[in-house]
Amino acid sequence: MNGELIESLEKIHHFLDFFTPEDIESASWELIQIAFGSIDADGWSHLERSSRLFFHRQLIELAPALKVVDQRIRPLFVTE
Repeated sequence: MNGELIESLEKIHHFLDFFTPEDIESASWELIQIAFGSIDADGWSHLERSSRLFFHRQLIELAPALKVVDQRIRPLFVTE
């Protein structure tokens, strides 16, 4: 089980090496804007649009939490 935990912590760390929470929010918002402007989105219901906005909101709330995990929990399990 520790192997799986350490691997997961390393994946979070690697992800955050490339993307800050601010980057995640910005990129996610850009993707939402592109998606909503797409012809494919013309057929989306209000519920489908709302679901995608909810996903964006959850993602931008998750990013800072991942940063905390990376900074506070990872050092307890991973040695450089």
